[in-house]
Amino acid sequence: CLSYATGMLEPWGNQTMRECVQFSEMDVAVFSDEVVVIGRTNFNHLYMDTRLWSYDCTSYSLHRTHLLLTSHTHTLLCVTLNQAAHVARTTEGVVDTGIRAIERGSRLVVSDPATSRVVLQMPRGNLELIHPRPLLLTYLTKLINDNKYNKVFEEVRKHRVNMNFIYDYHPEQFLNNLQDILAQLTSSYLELFIAELSSEDTTLTMYSFMGTTSTSPADKVKTVCNSLIAAVTQSGNMLPWLNTIVSCYVKIEDIPAGLLCIKNIYNTSPLETEGAIKYMLILTDDDALFNHALSTYDLDLVLIIAQFTQKDPKEYLLFLNELKSHDETYRRFKIDRQLGQEKVALESLVKCEGRFEEVCAFVTQHATTRRRARQLHLRY
Repeated sequence: CLSYATGMLEPWGNQTMRECVQFSEMDVAVFSDEVVVIGRTNFNHLYMDTRLWSYDCTSYSLHRTHLLLTSHTHTLLCVTLNQAAHVARTTEGVVDTGIRAIERGSRLVVSDPATSRVVLQMPRGNLELIHPRPLLLTYLTKLINDNKYNKVFEEVRKHRVNMNFIYDYHPEQFLNNLQDILAQLTSSYLELFIAELSSEDTTLTMYSFMGTTSTSPADKVKTVCNSLIAAVTQSGNMLPWLNTIVSCYVKIEDIPAGLLCIKNIYNTSPLETEGAIKYMLILTDDDALFNHALSTYDLDLVLIIAQFTQKDPKEYLLFLNELKSHDETYRRFKIDRQLGQEKVALESLVKCEGRFEEVCAFVTQHATTRRRARQLHLRY
């Protein structure tokens, strides 16, 4: 019985022919620059050189980065090659980074070393193609390192991987390559990414078995959204990315800034901006969006937004006409009072001439403004 080492066939340790193990199938692998013979016996024992690695291996396959094997418990195990080279599964030191239930009697046929595809043969003879999660995530990291973000988003969407992983795996690379990402992707992909974006670092939670060392910043959501907005602005063509910009502003809860961005290009591209407004109405309700438009103090913008809501024109036109009849300072007071911002409204009302009695009545009516009134040195 022979072992493969250093490119030459040599006797396997000091074993005699009687002690040697007969393999029903055998492969040669390289673990950390070390050449290792892997073999399975007819008794379903899996060996690595002279070391018994598993007692219940019904089939196995070598991937570029993982060792895959099926067991008598009808599960598929995925273990990294580096881990498999140093720790035997028969001991307690191994951590199975991927355990997946499979049909009773399934056997491994082949695994594609370039992707995450693995072929299983069912007891009935039919073949089934699967993508084990550890292999899939390893494949995604390779694509990310190669800046192939179009393929990354396709695979993530197809296999329902949490999209936060695209950023969490290598935050700095993601932010530094935003222009390349915009060149490779469409707005719909980024909209899905932003919708799923959260403060959770998936490399420390659901995908912690990947062992990545990069950590996301504490203000991850704001960092990503603000960086995307800046990248789109720098690209010089915002129209294809309006929904992406809207998604970013909604995600960071800065809807008024998003509305002002839409207003700036409304006159030159009305059709595109109307689509962005309708998309924003999907992300938030009519009343909230109307109030956010009011908070900008831009009545033209408020009218534009109101036209796309379910509000009765008789109501909001009467209200807007009333606001237009006042000077800017008193108009701000009316809007702030409408939005329930009494302290801000008081500051605007104080600046209006000849309305001292109204100021006193307002402070008396709203107890929460009395402290602010004292700060403004008012006597009422």
